[in-house]
Amino acid sequence: MGKTLNQSSDRHDRVARRQAQLRDESRTFHRNSVISGSRSSRVTSAVESRGQLKSDRVVAHELYYKKRRLQISAISAGVVMITVLFALYQFTLSVQITSNANESLSSQRRNEYTDRTEAYLSMHPIERFRLLLNNDSLTRHLQQAFPEVETANVESGASGFVRSTVQITPRVPVAKWTIDGAPYYVDSKGVSFQQNDFNEPSVTVRDDSGLPVSADGAVTTDQFMRYIGQLVSVSDSYGLSIQEVIIPEGATRQINATLEGKSYYAKLLIDRGPAEQAEALSKAVAFIDRQGEEVQYVDVRVSGRVFYR
Repeated sequence: MGKTLNQSSDRHDRVARRQAQLRDESRTFHRNSVISGSRSSRVTSAVESRGQLKSDRVVAHELYYKKRRLQISAISAGVVMITVLFALYQFTLSVQITSNANESLSSQRRNEYTDRTEAYLSMHPIERFRLLLNNDSLTRHLQQAFPEVETANVESGASGFVRSTVQITPRVPVAKWTIDGAPYYVDSKGVSFQQNDFNEPSVTVRDDSGLPVSADGAVTTDQFMRYIGQLVSVSDSYGLSIQEVIIPEGATRQINATLEGKSYYAKLLIDRGPAEQAEALSKAVAFIDRQGEEVQYVDVRVSGRVFYR
């Protein structure tokens, strides 16, 4: 009898414990839900990462990957922003013209240079990015309308938001030629132009040839201009100081040059190299100075020969 009572009591205790367990589980899980996963780091499941209960290890992994995604997104956004800012920094929407000449540019010429440069960039839109701009091509484009331009360079730094500075380097004249009252200048490379932004050159050219002038006011042949510019440029290296260049009447290949401190002049031929004739002339001048002779002119037009009278 006593045994039966004990068994009944044990059964009653087990039922009570089971009911308490069910009450605890009802607080954790909901009806019609799938229970998977485990909160224990020692228990794994095939669907543990998708379960309602996730281990600390799974939670840590999810936080790590979420942090990585945020970092990658932030880095990508930063790279895109830097690329856009750099592209805007390099982009040329408008230009500013500067010059390193002695005289400042007039507003009219500045506007003319600006319009010409803008026209070039419109024809070559990819070169609006300064890294891709071809300075030599831009220089040639400007020289077609403005021969006084020697070089045009876009400065590396921006002058403002989407604005670039183009520096113009004008030609430095070595001789001046006046034709029908209009001034023509020539630089050391023999290029002729009419707009001078520097001091007037010390060498003048007197045209007594009577050669015709074209409709635009330029000399029919530019060979004289090129030769004179090169001759004046190399004469200093041979100790010669040319004061005036004279184109004799009816001459098509000859010039006469007067020398500083000398009572005579030199006859030169434009078909021969200016350096070769300048060297021969310097030797003739040194010889005449040693001899102390009075001469009217020195003729170096023939290669390997020097004549004087």
